[in-house]
Amino acid sequence: MNDDFLTKFRTQPPREFSIALYASISQPKSQRNIFTLQNTVLVIATLTFVIACARVVTLPRWVEIGKIWVDVKSHILIPALPRMETVEPSNVQEMSYTLSDIEAAFEGEVKLPDWVPDGYVFDAVTYISNMGTDKTASLHWKGSTLQQHISLYAKSMKWWYSGLNRYTIGPATTFPVAPGSYRKVQVNGQPAVSIIGDWEINEVTLQQKYPLEVRWDKKAANQLYWIDGEWLYLLTASQDISKDNLIRMAESFK
Repeated sequence: MNDDFLTKFRTQPPREFSIALYASISQPKSQRNIFTLQNTVLVIATLTFVIACARVVTLPRWVEIGKIWVDVKSHILIPALPRMETVEPSNVQEMSYTLSDIEAAFEGEVKLPDWVPDGYVFDAVTYISNMGTDKTASLHWKGSTLQQHISLYAKSMKWWYSGLNRYTIGPATTFPVAPGSYRKVQVNGQPAVSIIGDWEINEVTLQQKYPLEVRWDKKAANQLYWIDGEWLYLLTASQDISKDNLIRMAESFK
């Protein structure tokens, strides 16, 4: 797996370790053991500045909008996909969930829209998980064409913090987005994040050489993140759904 793909999950080494390591390897072998106090201080100061600049360039830039942290990246890397073996279709029928099933499964915790844009109808529940603090649901609405779609992703922000031996809420974070693709808006008077575009991942890009560098497509989708209580919501829609209609749909949740 490409290291960049897991950047935000990687723990950085202590600052003192980084300085000592760079101070050691940045000098020719013949000079490594003849540091004076003065040039050692100079080297450490210089390397501290270099490391700080490198961190700004290489680490994801997190932008706080309200209580939502936006993960900003110029591109993402997808490692080689695992090889899938062909299996015989299962005779077990997949369960088909309804909106009522979602309300019952989460005991009314997940709010659902009371309004959707004209021409759109509920299609399916594409994912549901309700195990302990892992509470997630994904739903889909379809339009009159295959290109028209609206997806809802809802996730509980409540989790067990073992260090404090109690439950805690947050932080709320977005999926990675491109620089300049996001802006602050409001949903029910509270800060929310509007995003124009999505990563260009389709059958064509997935057939290219791995690891695959994926670029941002400004015309791929319109997205909206907002928080309601202990839940983070994300609406992702095709380009025919405007930012204002996404906000209207979000404000109809009850």
